[in-house]
Amino acid sequence: MWTETVAPILKPDAVDERARDLFDANLNGLRAVLVSFDPPAGPDQARLELHFHNARHLPDILSAVGGDPAQAAAVFAVRGGHRVRGGLGAGEVRTLSVAAGPVPESLVLVLAPVGDYSTYTLDCQFDPARIDPYFAEIGFKFRPGCFTADCDPAWEAGPPPGAVPAIDY
Repeated sequence: MWTETVAPILKPDAVDERARDLFDANLNGLRAVLVSFDPPAGPDQARLELHFHNARHLPDILSAVGGDPAQAAAVFAVRGGHRVRGGLGAGEVRTLSVAAGPVPESLVLVLAPVGDYSTYTLDCQFDPARIDPYFAEIGFKFRPGCFTADCDPAWEAGPPPGAVPAIDY
């Protein structure tokens, strides 16, 4: 497993500039992830549509995975979670398969089992000479339609409390 400490980028404009420069630097990186429970995922699986900044090296990733679930879990490692942890152990959330996505700069991952509503991190552990370490991981939740860190359901206020009953023993 490759790890490197990546210095934080403190200015949002610098992040955007780095993302724009990926193609010219022959690099790629994770941009967004959309979670659903649509096919090809089964009833206890989630489908992640993973979007990259460009289409560079995605055929190489597909070739490296080659339909092997162990290799899929190694290239796209999952960590995090509270009740259901991400990892490679029994019952932990992991990547089962990787396939080409609906657009050239995307891949479709199938994960199992479905995790809880806490934040998970998907880490692309492909060749760091081709995937920018700054854009090699992305957070997500097993909550379709949740695109922010605050995905709590909107609670409606219940009816106002009624009159307090008189209690007389």
